[in-house]
Amino acid sequence: MSAPNKRKARRANAGQSHKQNNRRTFNTTAARGIEPAYLQRVAQRLHACGPRVAFEFIADLARGRDFAETLADFARIDPAIYAAVAAIIIDGGRA
Repeated sequence: MSAPNKRKARRANAGQSHKQNNRRTFNTTAARGIEPAYLQRVAQRLHACGPRVAFEFIADLARGRDFAETLADFARIDPAIYAAVAAIIIDGGRA
C-alpha cells in the first residue's frame, strides 16, 4: 500500500474509532443509571457557569468523589445566580 493510501486508511479508521468511543462513553454512563440526555443538560449548565465551575467539578472528581453525587450537586447550580454572586464578589462585596 502506498503512503497516500495508508494515510487515507488511517483517517477513515480514526473516524470510526471516535464514534465507537462516543458510544462507549454513553453506554458507560447509562450503565451507571445516568441518562445521556441528563448528562448533556448538566454539561450545558456547567459550561454556562464558566471555567471556574467546570474546574471545581473536575477537581472534585480528581479528589475521588463519587461521579453521580458530584453530578447531582453541580446540576443544582443556576448559571444566572452563580453569575450574580460572582459579580458581587468581584466588585468587592458591594450589592
